[in-house]
Amino acid sequence: FGSRDVCSRSLARRGSPGVACAGQGVCRTHEAPSVMLDVSGGAGNVADGGYLSYGGSSWSGSAGGGWACNGWSGRSEASGSSRSAGGSGWSGSWSHGGCGWSSSSSRTASWPSSGGSASSSAASGGTGRGKGRGKGDTPFVPYSEKRWIKSDGTEVDLHRQIMELRSAHELLDLAGEFVCEFAVFHASATLHRIAKCEDHVEVKKDERLRWLASKAARELVKWDKQKKPQTMSKIIWAVAKLDLKLHKIVARVSEEALRKLSEFEPQQLVNVMWGYATLRTNDRQLLDQVTRAMSGRLNELGYLGVSNLSWSVAKLSVRSRWLMQELGAECLKAVSEMNGQNLANTSWAFATLRVVDLPFFDAVARSVVANCSDYAQQNLTNTIWAFAKVQIKKPDMMAAISLGVQGKADQMPAQGLANAVWSFATLNVRDNALMSAVRGQVVQRMGRFQLQNVMNSTWAFAKLTCADAEFMEQFGGEVSRRIAGLSAGDLTVAAWSFATAEHTDERVMDTLAWEILKKMKDMIYQDLSNIAWAFATLELHGFDSLLLAVAREAVAQIADFTEQNLSNTCWAYAKIGLRHDPLIRAIASETLQKLPQFSPQGLSNTLWGFATLVIKGEECLGQSAWQLICALLGELV
Repeated sequence: FGSRDVCSRSLARRGSPGVACAGQGVCRTHEAPSVMLDVSGGAGNVADGGYLSYGGSSWSGSAGGGWACNGWSGRSEASGSSRSAGGSGWSGSWSHGGCGWSSSSSRTASWPSSGGSASSSAASGGTGRGKGRGKGDTPFVPYSEKRWIKSDGTEVDLHRQIMELRSAHELLDLAGEFVCEFAVFHASATLHRIAKCEDHVEVKKDERLRWLASKAARELVKWDKQKKPQTMSKIIWAVAKLDLKLHKIVARVSEEALRKLSEFEPQQLVNVMWGYATLRTNDRQLLDQVTRAMSGRLNELGYLGVSNLSWSVAKLSVRSRWLMQELGAECLKAVSEMNGQNLANTSWAFATLRVVDLPFFDAVARSVVANCSDYAQQNLTNTIWAFAKVQIKKPDMMAAISLGVQGKADQMPAQGLANAVWSFATLNVRDNALMSAVRGQVVQRMGRFQLQNVMNSTWAFAKLTCADAEFMEQFGGEVSRRIAGLSAGDLTVAAWSFATAEHTDERVMDTLAWEILKKMKDMIYQDLSNIAWAFATLELHGFDSLLLAVAREAVAQIADFTEQNLSNTCWAYAKIGLRHDPLIRAIASETLQKLPQFSPQGLSNTLWGFATLVIKGEECLGQSAWQLICALLGELV
């Protein structure tokens, strides 16, 4: 554990020849204990027998164990023995498939000049199980009386060090000195403090974090009699914050937490929910029990608590009427205290869950107008995205956000630019100054945008009729260059954007057509309708094979078509003069069922389409088509 305890040259495959330090006590060559880890197989074995450590804690164990970060050992027995020249002795083995120290540790209160304390395992007369005194164990020393001696012989105030150190690296080094002697408080507090350090990102891949998390969880589950809610929430939150993905450990801690949910403070429950959301937990029963424990208690949360809870339930797709009602009321009270990030996260959560809470969104809009200059660009674009998602148009807020984006457009990332123009286009608000500022950045950096941002930006410019020939030509080049990476939805957006912008490039459209044919089975009803509409609008010829394939797929999905899809598809095939009898019959039948839903424009387009396809045809397509025409005329009258 750490450079002092693990020989860097013994990190080799088990059974590899030439590992001189394996199982030889002190590594005479490399000056480190002989611990072998199988880094290629993902499991590590402690070398047979014991080894001598010149300070701090020492382990001994039996080969054939193994360590896996996602495992859990229910019981582990020690074997072999070790002795240290000072400090505390440790005896244990890794359990196969498990993760964590087995603990038959003897804890001493002093750092003797020689000899020290020896821990006995099952092989040498001790029981080797648990933390009780086995035969031959030295007396247990209470933590309040324990002295913590580092490997260099210096004594430290461990509790003070854990709480005052501000560097994740320093805290990990401290854990490396004493982790085997940690109780649940030390392990969980150290893990939690590391997660809160500003430099915690730098140590996320450090394997010692997984060992520390395993130690904290094992101490909690197996030895801790109190099992405090604060300790359990800290472990779950820290594992999530450090992105350790130790799902089995979190599940085991959660089992203990469920037994004491009534004792949790609301903020501790929020921290647990945040951890589940970050780890993408999908245990619905677990989530329901935790959320029910918050019922009637959300008024005890501060503004940060309700913001984090909103984000968590949206991320986990927890849709509970009572929860959203209580959460909406508390968020409304807290709006005046929230900063830009809190407002953006909460608005995003409500929009994601499709909760249209007008009083809350009104309060958010007023707060943004009053404090817009203080908010980061990401918070502004995320907020306007949420309003667009629930179709709430606030002109004053949009004007304020527009000014904020214009002033920072050259510094904004691609996603921020795309979200801004997408939101304005979704709300049908054309802000020429905003579109001009964003257009310059999109044209300049389009080649470096992610594909999703390219599509969203182009869709917005086309919808607001701001896409000129130069813009669309550059977009066509990007489509041709990245055609293999376009999804079915992206292909639809591209075709729709060209048609809406009235930009014809037959070479690009030919490329799109071939790719659409390849991915026809991935198209949904809206894609089919929009593709037919786009090719008909551009009046392109020579694409009959594509349009017939679209017609066949449309017949199979006709029940899903909305009134707009039905009228647009009927209009498109009439416009290009391509008659597909099964499609006409299917549209006629479905339109008769959904006729009350049609808008006047939809009725007009559908009537024109059938008049062109049926009346001018040589054959009658059956009674349903004529019935439809009569019904359409009746509706129009």
